[in-house]
Amino acid sequence: MKIKTDIIFIALIVLCTFCAYAPSLTNSFVWDDYYVVVDNTFVKSWNNFPALFSKNYLSPFVKHGDLSTVDYTVGSGETSYRPLATLSYFFDYTFWKLNPFGYHLTNLCLHILNSLLLYSVTFLLIRNKPAALAAALLFSLHPINSEAVNVISFREDLLVFLFYMASFALYITLDSVRASKRIVRYIFSCFLFFLALFSKEMAITFPAALILYDYFFTDRTFKAFFTKRRLFRYGGYVLVALFYLWVRFAVFVNTTEVPGVYPGGSFYSNFLTMSRVVSVYLQWIFLPIDIPAFLPSQPYLFSKSLLDPGVMMSIALILLCAILALKIRRISKKISFAILWFFVTLAPAMNILPLMNHIASRYVYLPLAGFCFLSAETIARVSSIKISPAILSFLIKISRAFLIALLLIYGLVTFMKTFSWKDNAVLFLEMTQRFPSNAAAHATFGDCFARAHLFENSIAEYRTALALNPRLVEAYNNLGIAYGEVKQYEKSVDCFQRAIEIDPLYADAYSNLGITYARMHEEKKALASWTQVLRINPRHRGAKENLKIFYRHKSRHSRQRFEAKYLTNFH
Repeated sequence: MKIKTDIIFIALIVLCTFCAYAPSLTNSFVWDDYYVVVDNTFVKSWNNFPALFSKNYLSPFVKHGDLSTVDYTVGSGETSYRPLATLSYFFDYTFWKLNPFGYHLTNLCLHILNSLLLYSVTFLLIRNKPAALAAALLFSLHPINSEAVNVISFREDLLVFLFYMASFALYITLDSVRASKRIVRYIFSCFLFFLALFSKEMAITFPAALILYDYFFTDRTFKAFFTKRRLFRYGGYVLVALFYLWVRFAVFVNTTEVPGVYPGGSFYSNFLTMSRVVSVYLQWIFLPIDIPAFLPSQPYLFSKSLLDPGVMMSIALILLCAILALKIRRISKKISFAILWFFVTLAPAMNILPLMNHIASRYVYLPLAGFCFLSAETIARVSSIKISPAILSFLIKISRAFLIALLLIYGLVTFMKTFSWKDNAVLFLEMTQRFPSNAAAHATFGDCFARAHLFENSIAEYRTALALNPRLVEAYNNLGIAYGEVKQYEKSVDCFQRAIEIDPLYADAYSNLGITYARMHEEKKALASWTQVLRINPRHRGAKENLKIFYRHKSRHSRQRFEAKYLTNFH
């Protein structure tokens, strides 16, 4: 009977999750997917597999005027060391090439596995299967997970959850098996933690999560908590974490990375700002009706004063959660554990080390498990309330009806949100409408039109982006390309020159300027532009190819001189 119940529950989780995200299987690549998969030669050949274990894995940062961007033409498309996610793209490309269906199918399968894993872990914690089922469905259908599941290039969030929770499940069961099996299970748990770390940095909180579990799920006194046996058990995970930190910050450090800047310019202002970000996350979790597909930088969250009403309310909310976690421990240790799980696992996304994005719904994928544990424990405790059977029966029926209604709403919202990720045009049309003053959204929307060869539309979007941010150097470059495609060469030249004024070392702008001059039959200017590219970047493939074509029509002596000087490293 128990096995039959498990099969039914598992089938229900799989079916509900699949139905909620089924439209994603017909979606295209979006956003960073183009950098990490579509335009990335790294994952398209197994000959690059050894580079997973070398510094060639990392894509460098390039300074363009006031901005730092990533050169996705070099390396894996990742700026930090996350080889497990990249390895998964190798497999996807092997089977699916550039058919987005297969990549989305992988993401959906991972999300289903994670939902099933959460069901298992919740049952190990709560010992109530219906409550564990509710937790798994809340997780699988929650709209806040839409970003992590629908964007292929955010697969690292799915992978870190998979390995993190699998390692945690093994740790929970260590004392329930014989000593011989315990050692094997412990080693495998450490190995899964290792895989989680090399999927994404969020996994670094795992030892802290283990301490939380032991503290709240054991009956020992505080003095007896740190026993030699327990400290020895933690030792393996600590060693794995130290090894990862050595690899991440010593061996595979991205030396081109520009140091991040805290919102507001100081750690204090960052603390105030991130307290407001936490309140936004909590709002999204408990009231997920207005979660944008993605959230660009939000200056309204930047705070410099503790007396800011938004900051005061956010800090009060966080303190309330902390006090609740401590006070409710006598009533339910599991609720305390669930609350603290959220804050502990969210810590790496709190901008302690400045991040490129200070807020993103995908950062809550792992912390959301805390909300699910909390929900499961609350549901489990409803049936144990000591009141009259009739009232208890009515209360249980009301709770079930509320839960079913909530899951239906979650599922419907998540289903509808998958259409926002249909393709870049749909995504960034929504973003420009929702954030009309965001220059990056308009610039990326312009890129969508350019890919579709709708250059007049792309020109309009680039011009809007530059009106909002005149220092957006890549927008000038792309606007120049668009003008060139409609044969407005003088405007094209002007755009490239503006980009070069902002960033005198912008090799792509020089390269494209040379192409424009060539189209205008101004060969000397074209030659000078391409030559300048190679002074800036001797390995620039576009400029080398253009110069090679240019000299193909010149004398043999000139061609040999060019090849000797510039093409020795051309492959």
